[in-house]
Order: sequence, then structure tokens, then C-alpha cells
Amino acid sequence: MHRTYESYAAEIHFRKHLRLADQMIEFHWKLQLRLLRDLVDKVRVSATSNVHVAEGICLPDFVLEVLGLGPKFAVQPQKNKPELVSIVRQVSKRVPEDQATRIINEAAAWVQLIGAMRRCRRDVAESARASIFLHAPTPTTRPGCSRPLQNTGVEDAKNKRTEQTKRKRGKEGPHSESGGRAG
Repeated sequence: MHRTYESYAAEIHFRKHLRLADQMIEFHWKLQLRLLRDLVDKVRVSATSNVHVAEGICLPDFVLEVLGLGPKFAVQPQKNKPELVSIVRQVSKRVPEDQATRIINEAAAWVQLIGAMRRCRRDVAESARASIFLHAPTPTTRPGCSRPLQNTGVEDAKNKRTEQTKRKRGKEGPHSESGGRAG
């Protein structure tokens, strides 16, 4: 079917009016919504979660209120790299000049470490473990306990494998490594 110019112009004119009507309805709805929201009283929700405190620890009321609000309010937001660098510069200005370069270098290493922590938790766990426990002696007792620590599960598994290997070699018979043919 062939369309004429008049029918095409009428359709364009009709669509223009529909678009205008849609915009007017949207405008009036936003006005009414704003008025309706002003009529409704704002209800403040009090903290309902209970904070469990260990025995013998006393926290001020304002701390309990903030912790009761949940993790969004209880955890301090992380600083980004420029903020960390500005803190390093502020600290380096307050120390003696001969120690300033050492402090800046150490802090720059920590800023890099923090950046790595945010990128990949697995890599950070390995690097932190290496840097923190590099020179630390292996603990032989638990804090607050005089009994020596037991072997960890990794050591037990290694000991079990070596014992199994020894038993297998013993059961192999005269052609095993320990025994052999006379010859």
C-alpha cells in the first residue's frame, strides 16, 4: 500500500502529541510524588542488632551505638593511594631529616603492599606472611599456655607418607632397594 504525504505528516504530528502528553504526565507525577513524600513522616530506624561484648570489656555507649548500626558504619572506609601518600608526606615532615628518606621508602613499600592487597587477596596473604614472619621464630607454645604445640596437620601428613613409603619398601621383598640379589 502506498502512503500519501498527508497520512505520513498526520502520523508524525500524532507521535509529537503523544510524546508531549507523556512528558506532561511524567512532570505532573514527579510534582505529586514530591508533595506526597513531604506529607509522610520520616521514620528513623533504631539499631536493632545486639553487640556482643566479651567478659571484662566495657565499651562506651556511643561505641555500642555505632557498632549496632552494622558493618557499614562500624568499619572505617579504606583510604586510597593518594591519601596514603599524603599521610606519609605529613609524617616525614615531622621526623628528623636523616630519618625522613628511610620512613618515606618504608611507607612507599607499604602503600604498594596495600595496593596489592586490594588487587588480589591471595598474593597479599603470601607476601604478608613472608614479610611478617621472615625473621620471627617459630612458636613452641601457645600464648598463655605452657604446653608445647602439637604437630600441625601438614607435618602429620608428611610423617604418615614417609612411614607408608618405608612400609611399602619393606614389603617389596628381596628385589627391593634395601635387599638385592647377590651377584
